[in-house]
Amino acid sequence: MKIIKPNWIHGSETQISSLDIHPDGSKLVTGGQLSKTYCILIWNLLPICDEDKELDQLTPKLLCRIESQACIHCVRFSLKGHVLAVAQGETVTIYHKTGTSIVQQPTTASAFSANFPEKWSTRVVLREHKAEVLDLSWAPADRYLASCSVDNKIIVYDGKTLTSVIAILEGHTGIVKGIAWDPTCVYLASQCADCTLKIWSTQSWKVEKTIDEPFIECADFTQYLRLSWSPDGQTLTTAHAKNGCFPVAKTIARKTWQFKEDLAGHKKEVTCVRYFPRILEINGKKRCLVAVGSRDRSVSLWLTSPRQAVCGLRDLFSNSIVDMTWALIPTRKNICLALCSLDGTCCVILFEQNELGKPFEYEQMCEFWSQYYKIPRDRFDLSSGMKKPQIIQSSPIKIQHQTTVNNIVQNPRPPSPKPKLTNGHVSSSNDIQSQPAQSTSDKAVTVQPTQIAPSPSVQQQTSVLTSASTTTVITSVHIDQSERRLTDGRRCIKPFCVATATTNGDEDMITSSDTQVVSSMASVSSSKPLVLTNDPFKTPHQQQEKRIPPIPCDKRLTVSTITTTAPPHPSLLSSPLSRSTSASVIFPTLKLQSNFLKLSNKNEYRIENYLQKKSIHLLSCYSHDNHLLLWKSSFQSPILTLSICSQILCLSTYEESQHLYDLYVLTTQSGLRLYSNICLIQPLAGLYCSESKNDQTCTISVVYSNGTLTVFELLLTTTEMKCVMNDSYIGHLVTANSSIVDIFTFKHLTNKTICIITSNGHLYAYDSNLKHWTCLYKRQDILFDSSLPKSIGPLANLSFTQQSTTSTTTTNQDEELLYLSNYRELLCSNYLETMINRSNVLKSSQEYSFWLTSHIRYLASSNLTDRLRKIQDSLEILFKFYNSATTTTTKLKDENKKIIEECVQILETYPDTINLATHYKAQL
Repeated sequence: MKIIKPNWIHGSETQISSLDIHPDGSKLVTGGQLSKTYCILIWNLLPICDEDKELDQLTPKLLCRIESQACIHCVRFSLKGHVLAVAQGETVTIYHKTGTSIVQQPTTASAFSANFPEKWSTRVVLREHKAEVLDLSWAPADRYLASCSVDNKIIVYDGKTLTSVIAILEGHTGIVKGIAWDPTCVYLASQCADCTLKIWSTQSWKVEKTIDEPFIECADFTQYLRLSWSPDGQTLTTAHAKNGCFPVAKTIARKTWQFKEDLAGHKKEVTCVRYFPRILEINGKKRCLVAVGSRDRSVSLWLTSPRQAVCGLRDLFSNSIVDMTWALIPTRKNICLALCSLDGTCCVILFEQNELGKPFEYEQMCEFWSQYYKIPRDRFDLSSGMKKPQIIQSSPIKIQHQTTVNNIVQNPRPPSPKPKLTNGHVSSSNDIQSQPAQSTSDKAVTVQPTQIAPSPSVQQQTSVLTSASTTTVITSVHIDQSERRLTDGRRCIKPFCVATATTNGDEDMITSSDTQVVSSMASVSSSKPLVLTNDPFKTPHQQQEKRIPPIPCDKRLTVSTITTTAPPHPSLLSSPLSRSTSASVIFPTLKLQSNFLKLSNKNEYRIENYLQKKSIHLLSCYSHDNHLLLWKSSFQSPILTLSICSQILCLSTYEESQHLYDLYVLTTQSGLRLYSNICLIQPLAGLYCSESKNDQTCTISVVYSNGTLTVFELLLTTTEMKCVMNDSYIGHLVTANSSIVDIFTFKHLTNKTICIITSNGHLYAYDSNLKHWTCLYKRQDILFDSSLPKSIGPLANLSFTQQSTTSTTTTNQDEELLYLSNYRELLCSNYLETMINRSNVLKSSQEYSFWLTSHIRYLASSNLTDRLRKIQDSLEILFKFYNSATTTTTKLKDENKKIIEECVQILETYPDTINLATHYKAQL
C-alpha cells in the first residue's frame, strides 16, 4: 500500500467538494473552489501514480480546466466514460470531450492556458431543480442519472437522451444529501437531513421502505451523506448513523431491510461511504471492500461477509473528508482509492496487485448479476449505445449548393410524448394539456403547449413534412403571448406559439414567414428539431447550429477593484423566443420554497420557511469550517431570496396573502439589521448585492418582473441608504437565451457607473449623461484581447471582472473564421475605435490616450486603404479639442498636447505617414 498526496493538485485557498476517476483509470476530476473561482479540474492520473512520470516535464498533469459561476457539489463520470455530470448550483451540467491536442501544460491548478491537452464542452444543462443540487449517481450501464437537491426532491433522468425526466421522487421533508443505485438497477436509495433513509423501487417509482431508527438522534452537521451499495447488491451501507452515542456506518440487508452490522471506530460523523465496484476473490471466497470516510479526517477499510477491518488511516487531512472513489487501473493492475477534503487537498492510496484480493473482471460481474438475480445480461452491457468520439476541428465549413429554392425536409414523424412519472404516478394526456408555465432558475419560463387546437378564425398556413409512410401536416398559428392575473394572484400565461399535427394528403410548400413558427414547434415535439429553409445555398443539415469546443480565456493579471459575490444564473441554451415575448418571460417572478441553502466563502445560510402554518421563518448562519451556529434571525413572512456580500446580506420576504415584498439588509457577522424594511412596489424577479472596498459602499440591486431595475446604495460607515437608480428598463439588454449574472456599481476616478453583466458575455454600463445603457464589453472581444496590447485603468478592470464573473469564454465558429479571414485588419481597427469610445464614456484619460495611440500605430502599420483618412480624422478631432474655447484648464490642454506629440512621433517612424507627421508637427 502506498499513500500519495500530490501537492500540485489545487493549492492554497482551495476547497474540494467532490472527485471521481474515469472508468478507464486514466484521469481524475475534482470539483470545488479555487481562490474565489468555482472550477472543474481534470487531472492526468499517470503522474500521480508514477513518480517518474511526475518528474517528466513532457507529461501533462492538468488536462482541462472548466470554470463555473455556481458552487460545485458533485462530479461523476458516466460508467461508459463518454460524459461527465456535474452538480453546480441549481443545475446538472453534462460535459463531453470534444477534442485533444499534444501540448505541454502548466502543473498548477491556478495557472491559465490557452490550449489544454483536452477540451470538454457543455452538452446539456438540466434545470429541473429549484435549489442547490448536492449529489449525483449513474445507474448501471448509464441507464439513468439521478440527482438530489436542497429542494427535497430526487429527479431521475433518462441516461440515453440526458434530457427526458423519467420520474420526480417526492417524499422527503428535508434536504436530500445522498443517493445511490443498486447494481441491478432495481432500487434507488436516498439519505436525507430529515433523519430518514428511503428505498425507491424503479418498477413503480414508489417508496419501498422508509428507515429512520438509526438516524433519529443524528444532528445535521454534515453537508453531504454519500451512501453506497455493495457490488453484489446484497448490502446497502449508509452514512451518519448512530449506535447509542457513537457514530457508525450502518449496513442494511437487501429486501428484508434489516440492520446487519455496524462499521464503527470513527470519532465524528461518517460523511461518505464507497464500495469498490468489483467483487474480490480472497482465498476462494467472494467478498466486498468498502471505504468509510468521516469528519474526524480519517478513513477506514472494511471487508464484508463476514465483517473484517482491513486498516484505518487517521489525520490524512486537516478538514473533513467529503468524497471518495475507487478505480482499477488496467495498465498497472492496481487498485486505487482517491479521497478529497474540504481543506483543498487530495489523497490517493495505491494497492499492489492482489494485495487486497483478485478483483472480478467486468464480464464476470455481468455473469454474476445475470445468474444471481435472473436479469438479462444485456442490461449491464456498457458497449450498447456507445459511439466513437468525434473530434471537432475548427475548419471552414464547405457549403454545398442546391438548385431548388424550396426544400422538402425528409424526416420521420415525431414520436408521441411519453407519459411522465411524478412520484410514481403517470400523467395522462389531459394532465399534460393543463400544465401551467413553469419557472426555471435561469429566469425563463418554460411553456409547454401540447395538443392545443388553434382558433378557427385565424387563417391557417400549412406545410408538408414527408416521410416513407405518412405525410404529417403541421398547422401553425402565430399568436402573441399574453399574461393575466387570477383572483388569487397566480399568473396565467397564454403560449405565444401553438400548433396541431394532423394527417393530410394535401402537399403545400411552406412559406418563409412560417419557418420560425414551424421550427420552434418541431423542437417541442421531437428530440431532433426539424429545420425548414428556402435558402438555395444551404442544406437543412447546414442550417442546424454546430457546437464547437470552448476556447480557454487568456486571463489578464489586472487588479480589480470590485468584489462581487452575487449568485450566478447561467442560462440554458434553447431556441430563441419571438419578439412579442413579454418581460415576465425573461424575468419570471421568484417562487417561495420551504427550505433552501445559500453558500458564501466563509459561511452557509439555511432558510427555513414554514409555508403550511402561521409561524416565524428562520435564517440561520453556520460556519463553513466547523458547522457551528453563528447567529439566527426571524421574520414574520417567508424568505423569498437571499444575496450575500462579505460584509452585508440582503434578503426579500413575501407575504402571499397580501402580495407584499419587503427588503431587509443585515450584517453577515452578527445578523444585525442595518435599515428598516423597504416595501418593494413590484413582484420580485432577482436580487443582487455587491460591494466596493474603495469607498465602503454596498450596492443592492432589485430586478422586478416587469423588466425594470432599482438600485440602492448603502454607506457602511454611517449606514445611510439612498436610491441611485429608480425603475430603469433593462428588458432590451437581456434576451430570452440569457440572464443577469451580476449587477454592481463601479467606482472610477470621481464617477460611479452602474454595470450589468449578462450570461451571454456582455457588460453594460449606464451613461448618466445620455440616460441610456451602453455596452462596454462583448463576447466577441475575447478574439482581440489575446492579440492586442493591454491597458491599465477602469476599462481594463471592468473587462477583467466580466471575464472572471461569467463562464462565457467561447465564441461562435463563424466569428473565429471571420477573425482569421481577410477582414481581420478591419475588425481590429474597428475594435480599437470601440475601445477609444468606451474609455471616453468612463472619462479615463489614461486609457483614452493608450487606445488612441495604439489605434494610430495600428493604422500606420496596416494595409487598409482608408488608413490615412482615419489617421487624419483622429488628429483633427484632437486639434479641434485642443483649440476649442471650452478647453479652459491648462491641465486638459497639456494632456491633449502630449497625446498629439506622441501620435506625431509614431507617424514619423513609418515612411507613408512622414508627410502627415510633418504637417501636424508644424501646427503645434
